Amino acid sequence: MTLLPRGVHLEPHREEPLKQGIQELPKPAELWVPLVGCTVLSERLVEPGDWVDKGAPLSAPQRSVPAHAPAAGRIKEIRELPLPLQGTVPCALLVPDWAYEGPEQKPPAQGQQEEVISAAASAGIIDEFDGLPLYKKLKRFRRRGVNLLLANAIDDDPYVASAVAVLREQPQKVADGLAAAARACGAAECRVTASSRKEMKRVHEACPAVEPMPAGERYPARALLKRGLYAKGNTTGFIGVQACAALASFLENGTPQTETVVTVAGDAVPHPYNLRVPVGTPLRELLAFCGVEGTPGACFVGSSITGKRAPDLDAPVTLDTRCLIALQRQPRWRTYPCIGCGSCVRACPRGIRPWEVCDQLSRENPDPLRMVNVQHCIACAACSLACPSGIDLVAQMLRAAEFKKGGE
Repeated sequence: MTLLPRGVHLEPHREEPLKQGIQELPKPAELWVPLVGCTVLSERLVEPGDWVDKGAPLSAPQRSVPAHAPAAGRIKEIRELPLPLQGTVPCALLVPDWAYEGPEQKPPAQGQQEEVISAAASAGIIDEFDGLPLYKKLKRFRRRGVNLLLANAIDDDPYVASAVAVLREQPQKVADGLAAAARACGAAECRVTASSRKEMKRVHEACPAVEPMPAGERYPARALLKRGLYAKGNTTGFIGVQACAALASFLENGTPQTETVVTVAGDAVPHPYNLRVPVGTPLRELLAFCGVEGTPGACFVGSSITGKRAPDLDAPVTLDTRCLIALQRQPRWRTYPCIGCGSCVRACPRGIRPWEVCDQLSRENPDPLRMVNVQHCIACAACSLACPSGIDLVAQMLRAAEFKKGGE
């Protein structure tokens, strides 16, 4: 690991999944489709025993987007399950009939800004990078006056390769969805960004309509790129490439978002792949397809840096499951006293001085004025990665931010 002026350089371990392309997972016999955002029974559109067609909405949450059936089938049960990224969520157990296609979907109207935003909501599109509904992001970008909209294919995590895999496979669809999103939020310019210049060149050659913007290979690349663009006077918004492709598909043929591409990797995985997975597929089935036998020592969903532990491998895949990492052993962290080396300062993309913040928190009467910029922490964990003492600096920064707000 080499420290640079900003961010941290991490050695990638994702070339093997990219060589294989995106693999199709065998059709699961059961799907636990998460009904994310459903807080009351009236927001559920199905009950046990109901038959649903492929693409039919299963929920209508007021503050989120509907979940759709990845296949036709019968609802067997609805139960609350703990999910690594969302907490406890009601999930509908769907027994799919993969052979039955059902009625053909119809594309929506898409001429005006509001029609595209409404389409993003109806399609149930979730940005795979942050788990936010796409329609909410488009509305926020419009309020902020975003002038540069970027399709995000930045796989700066050492294990994740799902975004680049999607960009390689569907560059035109990503470009079409990005252009529609730019119209919806009023952005004057839209481009595609990834960490590797080589990757950007490859995609631009395959699809000249895709204007590249290399983000660099330092972690966290998105935050560093946004910082550089802001310094040049740009108000920038990022949308995941899978969300862009899903928007293009819905506008073209009315197909809602019911699947995602997941990188399965880690030292317990004999055959790492990028897998195209129907939402609701148990995590255990992804591991089995990649050759994992038994139960690994530890599994994490999301980023290898900021992801969440998955104690139950029967938990279902959600639309923001970008990566599943299986390790042979449970990681053990050893922490030592801070040596004041300043590595965390050089790594932070937001101008925070984490070691000084920790020093203040250790005092009897911390001075909030010396906790500069902690309220702008994005919890990327670059400071923790850079720390030679193994201190969980992210937790300290979040604690300091609460202290400054008077929450302690």
